[in-house]
Amino acid sequence: MEQQNFMQRFALRVSDWSEKWFPDSYIFALLGVIIVAVAAIFIGAPAQSVALSFGDGFWSLIPFTL
Repeated sequence: MEQQNFMQRFALRVSDWSEKWFPDSYIFALLGVIIVAVAAIFIGAPAQSVALSFGDGFWSLIPFTL
């Protein structure tokens, strides 16, 4: 096995550090969904309506994302 140079060791350390301390983008998406759902319920929308709107809206975005 060849010995790692300074740049390789540095890159591995930075990568390990960022994987440990920066959350995955899924967390931000999940928090956004929760915040919007709670806000919609707070302003008076029924919970069932919020859930159905999320489901319908999600599938309408599929052509855009693909």
